[in-house]
Amino acid sequence: MKKIVLISRFNTNNIGDIVIANTLKRDLSQIGNVECISLFGRPKTQMNMNKIIRYAHKNLIPKLFKNAIRKVQNELFLRLGIKEKSIIVLGGGNMMVDVNTTTRSANRYVPYIKAAKPKNCMLIALDIGIGPFCTDRQRKAAIDILNNMDFISFRDRSSQKIYEEARGISPHCISIDPAFFYRSRVEEKTLSVKRRVGINLLNLYLVEYDKKYVTNVLRGYQILGEMIAGLLGAEIYFYITDEADIPFLEEIANFNFKEKCYVKYIEGVKDLLAFYDEMDVIVGTRMHSMILAYSRRTPCVGLKWQQKVEDLFLLLESGDKLFPFDDLVNKPDKIILAISKIYDNYELEQKHITNIYRKLNEIRVISYKDFTQIVREKLNEN
Repeated sequence: MKKIVLISRFNTNNIGDIVIANTLKRDLSQIGNVECISLFGRPKTQMNMNKIIRYAHKNLIPKLFKNAIRKVQNELFLRLGIKEKSIIVLGGGNMMVDVNTTTRSANRYVPYIKAAKPKNCMLIALDIGIGPFCTDRQRKAAIDILNNMDFISFRDRSSQKIYEEARGISPHCISIDPAFFYRSRVEEKTLSVKRRVGINLLNLYLVEYDKKYVTNVLRGYQILGEMIAGLLGAEIYFYITDEADIPFLEEIANFNFKEKCYVKYIEGVKDLLAFYDEMDVIVGTRMHSMILAYSRRTPCVGLKWQQKVEDLFLLLESGDKLFPFDDLVNKPDKIILAISKIYDNYELEQKHITNIYRKLNEIRVISYKDFTQIVREKLNEN
């Protein structure tokens, strides 16, 4: 029997990636029989969605050795597991991205393509993002992977632009990030605000900023939190949605705050959604920290550290709530003013989110119509 093989990030320490993978699994299961392969770690294992971020653990296996084991496991499983004429879906999130010159994210997909091609499988890249890249070689490697696809849908305009500039053609469709539809609230949030603001942290050491700049950003987070608490009378909760950001959270936890500023330890999806239900506003950096907040009808103010964050706020028709990342250090008053306006117009914010969700759902229905038809035709082929 033909099946859909979903290759996604089922086994990572990033809450957004786990949500995307499981949303795609749910949606694809409505079309046909789905088998899941984790892009990272053991191919057949899936992370406990409520125990994603480990705040105290020891990594006893050197990373290079673990990567070598993973490569052998993946290639063995691919040879044994992918059947003739299967439908291979590479799905969700930022599929290929290289934020420094030494990485080649496209390489992780090569074994899957090598295993699928001889068996006449259909290859699909679904609801993906690509970029940014640091070198032309990285960009070309990503496009080379996509050249093997029978169907491509991008979840953001920046990714579409990279593809179109390289290929001179458009993808099959523009879609909506699956995380918007994981467990979105149907009803608007209560208008009795709690005066609680969440601030999402990004570990800048991951993107190679110099130490002085990183120190200034950490101080900027502290000042922003204290100013929001003092001027707006709100409690501030610093949090992360990716295990890689723990170093920044630990730095914040060591600060001596003058106002009501706290650290919130989020372990998984359940924690995060419950946290958003208790927050009035989120100041976000990581894109999926904001998408999942939005899905719980929690308004967001964004700090732009990559183009895709700007694309997100254009999609949400909320460009006035997005600020350059450096405003965290240089112009925190602008961020605070945006939060104050949200509080002053909370009912209108809720209606705006409801209207945006209606538009997002319409786009998603249209984008999935062609995809679903193609997959069902393939499943029914002799």
